[in-house]
Amino acid sequence: MIATLATLVNIMAYLIAPPAGFATVALTLVVVASRRARSRLEKLLTMLLLTLPLYMVPLLPGLHHFISWTTILLLGLTAVSISRLRRLSPLTLFLMLVIVSFSVLTGLSTDDGSEGWYYLAQFLLLVIPPALFYESRDWVASTLDAEAVSRLFSILVFTLLATALGVIAQWQLHSRTGMIVGNISFFLQRVTYDLTVPAYSVLSGLLALGIAIAPTLWRRGRRTMSIVLATVSAFAIVVNSSRTGLVVGLLVVGLSLLFPPRGARRFVARLALIPVGVLGWWLFDYFSTAANRGSAMQVLLDDNGRFNTFDRAFELLFSGDDTVLTGVGYANYPGTPPHNFAVETMASSGLVAAACVGMLAIGLLWYLRGTEWQYAVWSLLAASMFFSGFYAVKAAVVVAIAMIAFRAAEDKHEEPLRRSAARASASGASVS
Repeated sequence: MIATLATLVNIMAYLIAPPAGFATVALTLVVVASRRARSRLEKLLTMLLLTLPLYMVPLLPGLHHFISWTTILLLGLTAVSISRLRRLSPLTLFLMLVIVSFSVLTGLSTDDGSEGWYYLAQFLLLVIPPALFYESRDWVASTLDAEAVSRLFSILVFTLLATALGVIAQWQLHSRTGMIVGNISFFLQRVTYDLTVPAYSVLSGLLALGIAIAPTLWRRGRRTMSIVLATVSAFAIVVNSSRTGLVVGLLVVGLSLLFPPRGARRFVARLALIPVGVLGWWLFDYFSTAANRGSAMQVLLDDNGRFNTFDRAFELLFSGDDTVLTGVGYANYPGTPPHNFAVETMASSGLVAAACVGMLAIGLLWYLRGTEWQYAVWSLLAASMFFSGFYAVKAAVVVAIAMIAFRAAEDKHEEPLRRSAARASASGASVS
């Protein structure tokens, strides 16, 4: 719970007074770095997870949001991964070279100037760190033990809980005192509480992660926390007032029921009642307080122009032979970018780079298949299909790196058990 309190203090400090937020985060990271019993890798991963809700907050006022704690820590983790890299698979190397090459071509073929190169650097920051971290998984497995994985998973849980509590606190401060802290958006029918992320769909996707990992908590014997996290996360999504989080949360819980991890007969069907119940309550309140239920239904089902942005993106993509290969760039995208990471990547970086990014994502999901760590990645990838702004996927990158670490460490510690079981099976067969 100390991690929850520290993260909540950091979030609220940045919302109320950014210099104070910088000081509290710096103090938190100094405390983490001073833990002598922890490896450098565990410390870096701990820092990344603790600062996850602040991934779009600049270090200090006046700086761009790209210059955030998450960016600095990702660069640091990438440098450490490169220093520990013993091998690099030909396929990963090929995909990264193609992505970098076509990103350079995109920068050269557009009129975006220095701002375009800046956005392309952000794009590469989403791709290169997790790919190199995956390739250094042997080092990761040899560094992290089962206790380290348990500690890191707890930090992720407490960070998500703090994020949800931060949304609720932001809502209460505004509704009870009129105090506006952080990002609050006012629409005709609703108010959205966006905390540190100026895009409510992006934040609700992060909140949905709390629903996605609740069954994992249950399986690991932490049943009270699994119920608390799922309930608070679902309620925060309602407060956030975004359909994305509810849709993604229900989708991933459904996937966990249909495709449970290895060794799980049933992946806690009762936990699915929590987001379903919160959704039912929200729908009841929404329609019971609406002046006109017909118009309320129309607003609920309105795509807010999302599909129009898709059509426009494909028009731009196929407007010429060069745009098919290199895209139209990010800095001066004509109109509203598509509310879909895959479509935005195709339109802005071209089909070749987008296909390579897709292959890396598929490779990650294949690596995590059959484990309970796959649902967190599924959750944020599904959420990225509903919002615009590719840089918002940076949260998914941090979570993907954590899931790779968990899977790599568990593979190392489960391998002796698998070998022992195989020897016992072979011995039994020879006796018979």
